[in-house]
Formats: sequence, C-alpha cells, structure tokens
Amino acid sequence: MNNAGVQASREGMQNEVSLVDLAVILVKKWKAFIAVFLTVLIASLLVAWWLPTKYEYSSVYQMARDTAKPQPADGDEDVDKNLESADALINLTKLNYKPDAIRAVLKNEQKASLPFGVSISQPEETSLLVLNSRAESGKQAEVKRLHQEILQSLAAHQNAEYERKATFFNNKLDSLENNLARLNKSDQNVGDVISAYQNERGTLQARLEGLNKGEISRLAAQSGSPSSISSALIVSVGGVVGIILAIMAVFVMHFISAVRQRLREIG
Repeated sequence: MNNAGVQASREGMQNEVSLVDLAVILVKKWKAFIAVFLTVLIASLLVAWWLPTKYEYSSVYQMARDTAKPQPADGDEDVDKNLESADALINLTKLNYKPDAIRAVLKNEQKASLPFGVSISQPEETSLLVLNSRAESGKQAEVKRLHQEILQSLAAHQNAEYERKATFFNNKLDSLENNLARLNKSDQNVGDVISAYQNERGTLQARLEGLNKGEISRLAAQSGSPSSISSALIVSVGGVVGIILAIMAVFVMHFISAVRQRLREIG
C-alpha cells in the first residue's frame, strides 16, 4: 500500500474513533442530555399553553356604485363604476375614520390601547372594501364595535356623496322637464330640439336609476380556523431544538471538564 493509502486509512480510523468518542460522551452524560431536552420541551409546552388562540375577523363593505356611468370616448379602458375611487376611500378611512373609531372605542371601554389592530384593503377586481383584525375569540365584541364605527362613518360619507349626485341628476331632470314643457307649447319648429332633450332625459333617468348606496354586507365574521401558530407545531419545534441544545450542552460540559483536567495536569 502506498503512502497516500496508508494516510487515508489512518484518517478513516481517526474519524471512526472520533464518532465513537462522541457517542460515548453522550452515553456518559445522558442525565444532562435528558435534563436539557426536558427543560426545552417543557418550556415549549408552556409557551404553547400560554399563547392565546387568535382568529381573523373580517368585515365587508359594498361601495356605492354608479352603474350607468358612461364609457370613455376612446373605449380603451373600462370605466370605474364605483361612485368614488377605492384608493381615495381607503386613504380617507386610514387618516380619519380609523383613528376616530379607535378613540371612540377606547373611550367607551376606558382603555389605553386595543389588543388588536385593523387593516383595510380592496380585493382585486371587486367593489368591496374589507376590514381585517386578528384577535382572541374573547375580543370579538370589541372588534365588532371598532369595525362598525369605521364602516358607519364610511357609509355616512358615501351616502352624502350619493345624495349629492342624486340631487344633481334630479335637478337636471327637473330643468329638462321644464324646457320640454315650454318647447311643447311653442309654435316654432323645434322637433329636433325636443328629440335631443328626450334622449338626454332618458340618459339622466338611467344615471339616476344606476346609483346604488353603499352598505355593510358583513360585520366582524370570525374565520373558521385559528390564524395563530398551532400548539402542535410549537411543541414539535421545541422538541427538535431541545435535542440540538441537549447535544450541544453535553459536548460543552465535556469540553469544560477536559480543559479543567488538562489544567490540573499542567499545574
């Protein structure tokens, strides 16, 4: 056997002995291994028991709509049928209605802060706004009050915009009806003008009928399953971490013991 082969054989024997030594260390220190492992496992059990079970609570608001809004002349893009921009409503809610609602709920509950937050978003390709909160099941009543405060303020704003637009169309219709009545009594040849006014009247009536108020369609509905980390996962991770820490602790203890022994031999 050449020198390289002999060297490789020796290294293999050293590695094998090293693994055996490691196994022997674990066997000798099995009490320490068990102690560390059980400590970490019990800690994970306590964490799993202590952490509260949380759920997602969602409320849905259907935005006010202007379904008869005409298509742009170029026709390249579909017109937004919402009475107001969703982005504008979201920003308005974040800046005004959400802080006001939180203050109102805190004052009513006589608390300094709420144990949950609230977010608002618009699902893609919908005319819906969704409020989401993550809280314990016992906090559902507080979540409901907060969501209701926010959405009622939003609905009041949208209803005012609805009334403003409806009043605008009604006023235009009244003016158009008066003009038509005056033209019908006229002796002049105004048939084309009357026809144009009648077409405009039909358009205004369609716009008026196409207006839909916003409404709260769901309030603080609880998710079917918890959104928090499951207890089984916490305990499983704790068991794996416990094994790793137990092995490390045993080797650290052995290292400290070997260093002390060597120091005594030197001294």
